Amino acid sequence: MLAFNRRFDPDAMRLKQAIEDGEVGDVRQVVITSRDPGLAPREYLRHSGGIFRDMTIHDFDTARWLLGEEPVEVMAMGNRLVDPGLEELPDYDSVMVLLRTASGKQCHINGSRQAVYGFDQRVEVFGSKGMVLNENHRPSSLRRWTSETTEAREPLLNFFLERHADSYKVELDGFLTALENNTPMPATPVDGIRALRIANCALEAAKTGRAVKI
Repeated sequence: MLAFNRRFDPDAMRLKQAIEDGEVGDVRQVVITSRDPGLAPREYLRHSGGIFRDMTIHDFDTARWLLGEEPVEVMAMGNRLVDPGLEELPDYDSVMVLLRTASGKQCHINGSRQAVYGFDQRVEVFGSKGMVLNENHRPSSLRRWTSETTEAREPLLNFFLERHADSYKVELDGFLTALENNTPMPATPVDGIRALRIANCALEAAKTGRAVKI
């Protein structure tokens, strides 16, 4: 089994179920926001494979999973807006990606290595019957109104280990259930290969400024 844990996040699973239940009708667009709270250590980035293969690859898998079709074309931009020194690796810290499937379904992914307000993870699925939206997580849902602030809220959870803690538990349960029942694994190396193919094509698109066939 391949550990693409975003598939096992309870909120993401509800999005997928809403699609399968027909709540949004025919999926037309998927919008993914994926922003880390800060740059990883330089030594990690040096060996990470780059933002498309290391960070955005989770979003590529999520896109495939929610679109229900394989992307066939990718356009991408990569920039160094947080740390210009990443050019020496070379790598990017800010990316935008557009994916298109054969039937014309679209996915937009925006990613950043630095969001000063916390771990920003949101997914929107838009279809012929409506839309479903997955919001960020916070320590509590409490809101405050004072003479100085309006709707002040707790900050976002600050790291993926906090935000996706439940997904790792659900993922492990899925793995053990497949072993015990001798049923197919819920995510396989094939999913990894296909996501990596998209990542490689996105990197080529960012470097060349051209749309790349997947």
